[in-house]
Amino acid sequence: MSSEEDCDVERHFPLHVAAEAGDVETVKRLIADAKDEDAQYADQAGMWGGASMNAKEDMLNERSNRGWTPLHVALAARQLGVVEVLLEEGAEPRKLDGSPCLHFTLTLAASGAPGTKEFVEKAAALLLPKVDALAKDDRRQTALHVAATYGLPGITAALCAAGGAELLEVKDRTGHRAMHYAAMNRNGAGGGEGD
Repeated sequence: MSSEEDCDVERHFPLHVAAEAGDVETVKRLIADAKDEDAQYADQAGMWGGASMNAKEDMLNERSNRGWTPLHVALAARQLGVVEVLLEEGAEPRKLDGSPCLHFTLTLAASGAPGTKEFVEKAAALLLPKVDALAKDDRRQTALHVAATYGLPGITAALCAAGGAELLEVKDRTGHRAMHYAAMNRNGAGGGEGD
C-alpha cells in the first residue's frame, strides 16, 4: 500500500472502534483501564516527585488521522449510549477541527434516515450544556444557523435560551443570520409546504 493510499484509510484506535460499534461495555472497560494506568503512574510519580499522566483524558480526546475523536465517531454512528458514557467520563465536545461537535451532530439531520432527527435531538440535549452556544465553525456559523437550516425547532429554542439575544444577531461569513436560513429552508413557524 502506498503512503498516498495509506492516508485515505481511516485509522481508529480501540476506543474509536468500540464507539463506532456502540459497544458500551468495551468503552467503559477501556476507560477504566486508562484510569488504572493513571493511578499507577501517579503512585510511581509520587515516589519520585514527577508529574502525573493523563491516559484517560488523552484516550477520550485522541484524534484519528481525519481528526475525529471517539465522541465524533459515536455521534456519526448514532450510538447514543456511547455518547452518554464518553461525555460523563469527560470527553471534550469541542475537539473537532473546523466543526464543533454540536454543529457536527446537527448536520446529521440532513440524512433524513429514519430515527435520525430523534437521535440528533437527544444527542444535542447531552451536548448543549457542555458547549458554547456562540461557538462558530469554519463558515462562521453557530449551531443555531445549523439547527435553523435543518428545521430542528426544539434545538433552536434550547440554543436561543442558552445564547440569548446575542446569538440571534450572529452573522456567518456570507452575512446571514440563523433566521435567514430558517426562512430560506422554510423551517420557520408556519413554513411548511403549501403555506
